[in-house]
Amino acid sequence: MRGGIGFTWGSLLESKPFLPRVRYGNVIFSPAKWNISPSDSKDIPKITDSSFFEKVQNFKTMKKLPDKVLLVQGDNKLLIDFNHLLSVQMLFSEVKKNGFRLEEFLFDNKYPLVKRSDEIFTNQVILCFYKNR
Repeated sequence: MRGGIGFTWGSLLESKPFLPRVRYGNVIFSPAKWNISPSDSKDIPKITDSSFFEKVQNFKTMKKLPDKVLLVQGDNKLLIDFNHLLSVQMLFSEVKKNGFRLEEFLFDNKYPLVKRSDEIFTNQVILCFYKNR
């Protein structure tokens, strides 16, 4: 039995600083990914420093990061919003001086998949294929 089908970057996932979004038509096979090395974030001061937020914004611009990304650790993903101080403090207190991976956050509040009153919902669709004999 196969575990599933999907797109994988293989060994490139660990070795390249940036991997672009992979899509065909309207189907996204893989969101954009950024591998941030410890040397990339060495200029980020402590989260209590008065210049912290400004340095993070410079880092975001230099790396060409979108406003919202996901911090990826194993199969766990944490939403990071670079426009909110608490969010970026959480990111840099979590990763400390280790390398880390960020992934493009694909959902947008302007175009929610499901909306109820003032609530917006995002989701993930998993499709299963099987062969009839």
